[in-house]
Amino acid sequence: MRDDAVSISPDRTAALPPLSPSERRAYARNLPKYYLFVFLSEAQLWFPIWVAFLLLERGLSLTEVAIIDAPFWLIVVFAEVPTGAVADRWGRSTSLGLGAGVYAIALVAFAFAPTLPWIMATYMVWAVALTLTSGTDSALIYDTLKVLGREREYERFAGRGMAIRSATLVIAVIAGGPLVEATSFQTPMLLGAGFLVAAALVAVSFREPPVSRQAASSPISTACGWPSARFGVTPNSAPSSPSRP
Repeated sequence: MRDDAVSISPDRTAALPPLSPSERRAYARNLPKYYLFVFLSEAQLWFPIWVAFLLLERGLSLTEVAIIDAPFWLIVVFAEVPTGAVADRWGRSTSLGLGAGVYAIALVAFAFAPTLPWIMATYMVWAVALTLTSGTDSALIYDTLKVLGREREYERFAGRGMAIRSATLVIAVIAGGPLVEATSFQTPMLLGAGFLVAAALVAVSFREPPVSRQAASSPISTACGWPSARFGVTPNSAPSSPSRP
């Protein structure tokens, strides 16, 4: 979700004509879809087992696990502006859908990456997915509420989104380990990729609202997918969902 990219866009909501009933219903459908998108994006049962996967299944050392973080965060920093152009040019729903789709591809590749270079490559793709989604869903939901004349309700919707995100993480942490024991390390990753494909379909179904400057000041930031960012290491330094394996 991209706060900085949204902030440079002009406020196009100031002089909009009144919405027709059908337009109002279309925008209002964004609100439950937002909750569904958050749930599907966060339903990643591999969250509690990715380090064990790298150590036990792929034979990496703890040092190697730490080292491959460096290119991930470099790409996050340098890709923020270029990927922000996706939301500016084609809309936030497209950016969210593309980010979730790229994340799904990276997750499948990560599940079967045989060597350290391949694993590092999946991290780099993951980083691009993160920048495509970072800040974007909260901006979209704010502008949806604004066009409906309900922007004062933003904190309530954002708070519910964070609650769904946290509850889904708890479920993933509880269920991930037993699922691996019953199947394989790859199973929760492939299930996660399936959830992400569903999230991408939800994302592209959003009705794109006009962009407002105020969306840039949103206090909620969602980063689709990785544990380290969930614990506060995000480019936007805001409460967020997980960042990379």
